[in-house]
Amino acid sequence: MLQPRISVIMPVYNVAPFLRECIESVLNQDFTDFEFIIIDDGSTDETAAIVESYADARIRFFQNDQNRGLVYTLNRGIGVARGEYIARMDGDDISLPRRFSEQIRFLDANPEIDILATRIELMDEKGQPAGVWPQEERYVEEKEIAKYLPLSNCIAHPTVMGRAAVYRLFSYREAQRASEDYDLWLRLLANRHRICKLPVVTVLHRVHPESFMGRKKENGILLVSKVKLRFFWLECKELKMNKVVLMCGVWGVLQLPLGILKSAKQAFA
Repeated sequence: MLQPRISVIMPVYNVAPFLRECIESVLNQDFTDFEFIIIDDGSTDETAAIVESYADARIRFFQNDQNRGLVYTLNRGIGVARGEYIARMDGDDISLPRRFSEQIRFLDANPEIDILATRIELMDEKGQPAGVWPQEERYVEEKEIAKYLPLSNCIAHPTVMGRAAVYRLFSYREAQRASEDYDLWLRLLANRHRICKLPVVTVLHRVHPESFMGRKKENGILLVSKVKLRFFWLECKELKMNKVVLMCGVWGVLQLPLGILKSAKQAFA
């Protein structure tokens, strides 16, 4: 497989309880022309052994020399990817069987679109339904997404498939480890790259105490505010100023006191 159509990038770290179900959901896609790049970020459980138990030639397994974090691992995956498109996957989620075929059909037919997300459904540790992410469910149309992103995120990272050339041009920023995906969407939007979303569920996203969605509930307002203010500062340092950058700066300043107030209430609750 010299150049598969899709490179699936999946960082994994101590996800052994969920990993087999996740891997098999990718291997059992109805679209099969892909490489599956799995990068173990220094796991201390059975994660590596589980990956190595699969003989599927589409799997390319890498291991970091130590735990280096999600941003480093994602960028390493981008660096070794050979596909025309890059698809994200998390080691505790499940991709529904038609995910890749539906996304690649849309991207092939719409070459002006750079990033394509889909809808998600949330599930708990046992795989039972756990509700929805309201912003992700509400903002689906391209214009709605572009208008909402400077306020907050509405793109589910594990659902995304995008053009590899765009990922290589931008990659993920170490300075935005708290929300590397949201920072990437803002940079793409600020540079007039187009982000769309299919109004269909293709990924079951697992929410548990160690997942990002689970941790984010602690104080999402403060997190989003900090990401936007850091984005604003980093873009200003590079002398990049436009409507998107300015809106992020304004919203970041306005939301910061609300986030601080919420943290104070949580501390004294």
